[in-house]
Amino acid sequence: MNDLADSGHPVIALTGATGFIGTALRERLVAAGYRVRALYRPRPGRVLENAPGVKWIAGDLNDRDALAALVQGADAVVHCAGNVRGARAADFDVVNEAGVIDIVRVANGKLVEHWGITDQLSAFQQLGAIPVPAFQ
Repeated sequence: MNDLADSGHPVIALTGATGFIGTALRERLVAAGYRVRALYRPRPGRVLENAPGVKWIAGDLNDRDALAALVQGADAVVHCAGNVRGARAADFDVVNEAGVIDIVRVANGKLVEHWGITDQLSAFQQLGAIPVPAFQ
């Protein structure tokens, strides 16, 4: 399954796909017939193999190339990634704020029309600066 877009089924780009909410959502999307392109953070010894209905994209929310690969040809983007642990506000902001801004910017460049974003309050404070029709 090298190119999910060729399958004829809708492709959903999913961040946070290995987290609590993202895992459940990924499984339900695949069960419902969607094809999921899922972002995951690589680390030593961690390689996620593609499975029926799922293509894994190695990268993180700071990796514009990985984000571009994630959203290319997607019918929708669902952003579930979020940092819930950290010692400083900056630990949260890099994912919960800057990560949302980056995925929105990259996806808008690819003309993605459908969005879902889990509640990351620090991110929504910044979205007013980016034109996103679904939020206006």
